[in-house]
Amino acid sequence: ETNMTQPGNITITITKVLIDASHGQYYVEEVGVNGLAEKIKSDLGWEVEINKLPLTYDLLKEYDVVIILNPKEDLTPNEVAALQEYVENGGGLFIAGDWYKYSNVESLNAVVEKYGIKFNADELMDDDV
Repeated sequence: ETNMTQPGNITITITKVLIDASHGQYYVEEVGVNGLAEKIKSDLGWEVEINKLPLTYDLLKEYDVVIILNPKEDLTPNEVAALQEYVENGGGLFIAGDWYKYSNVESLNAVVEKYGIKFNADELMDDDV
């Protein structure tokens, strides 16, 4: 969060969001997350940056929320540790995977299993449609 004090002792807090694009994510590289980034900016007034660097705690700690959408390339053990340190120090993490064929559940689970969350390599289908 960025705090700015204005005349009259009013503090404006701006939430900073980092969207990861350093792991070959299709939604970032090919389709783009511009719609998501613009919605966050317009509806919430938050700052949004797209990351193309390896994830380190020193990078992550500068943000209030980190978004990781369906990493195609593996997160390294150091990146997993950095994300866990970030969360354990109060950082907000939004992490999501696509359906089983396109999801890197091993990397997602490396981050979240410690907290009792598990991504499965499966799908739910409607037999009629």
